[in-house]
Amino acid sequence: MSDQSDLTAVPLTGETLHALARPAAGGPRRPSPRRISARAAFQEVLAGHALLLDLRSPHERETDGQVGGSLPVLAWAGASLEALTDVVVPGTRLVLLGDGNLLRAGLRAHGYGDVVSIEGGFGAWRAAGMPVAA
Repeated sequence: MSDQSDLTAVPLTGETLHALARPAAGGPRRPSPRRISARAAFQEVLAGHALLLDLRSPHERETDGQVGGSLPVLAWAGASLEALTDVVVPGTRLVLLGDGNLLRAGLRAHGYGDVVSIEGGFGAWRAAGMPVAA
């Protein structure tokens, strides 16, 4: 089992992160439900309204596949919340792929109030026909 204590960005630039932190046109967003569909997550990330945070272990990503396409995705397994704030602007909408129930409160405490999870996780992502890389 490999030790991944750092964030791995695929592909992610400072410009992308700052764009993600800007409020959507038309004012502030309404509070969102805690879970959204894989298709809704894909659309939000593709449109630049959210950042996908893949919480699965490196082994799970290697075995099951990774989110494909040129979506801004952070593979985040074992990194600290402080490491996340060094890379992602607080206030950015985060879509969690993997079990993020325990993480949600910590994210909120670090300035990420708009956090949702993908209903059904990676299996639902794949089943919905969203991009997957081997």
